[in-house]
Amino acid sequence: MNDRKFQEAVLHFQQMMQAATLSLEEMLSEMQAGKLIPRKEASDYQEMIAALHQCYDTAAAEAGRILPESILPAAGSDLAAYQQAVTQYNMELAEKVCAVKRILEQFVRVQSQFSVYADALCSYQQQAASLLEQLQDPEYLADHSVDDNTAKPQELFLRGIQETPGDSAAELEKWETLMDEIHRYYPERRIYDGLVARRYVLAGTAAASGETTAEICGDVLPA
Repeated sequence: MNDRKFQEAVLHFQQMMQAATLSLEEMLSEMQAGKLIPRKEASDYQEMIAALHQCYDTAAAEAGRILPESILPAAGSDLAAYQQAVTQYNMELAEKVCAVKRILEQFVRVQSQFSVYADALCSYQQQAASLLEQLQDPEYLADHSVDDNTAKPQELFLRGIQETPGDSAAELEKWETLMDEIHRYYPERRIYDGLVARRYVLAGTAAASGETTAEICGDVLPA
């Protein structure tokens, strides 16, 4: 998430607050010395306070643009609360982005010994590679949410490669449920048949090392 405007607003608020505090201390010093505060000086201070309110409102609005409503501090909270919430959210978002990238990187490296199955999956791998590239762009992340569903189709497919039907009725039912869920995202019969027949493998695994003629979708692997 791009929080540049929020951070700029917070920095501006802090700078203005320092200036306002210094001005107030000078006026208090004059008052304690029995001096009357000049009208111009008092007017300037009021303008500083008004500008502080405006700057606070800008920072709070930017925080509202970044944060989900469920974790947005209550209206009127101090800026430290907004900063803490934004920092925590960005950390969690970065972790989610990294997790999604790992899934996509694995998915685009899926290969098959048989071109008919590799070709059937190729367009999906190209889409995943495109998303992987977009996730490197801060502007994309600023305008798009990343959550547990972002790479769900690819994660399910990888599970389909790695998991086996098992011998019990319960394990078989679990396997069939997984295959049905994968089929909703990958409706091509060739892909379904390839998964069931164990024709897909992950590049770099022991299963793939023996596939000396394995096919992989061209021009999708990240550099």
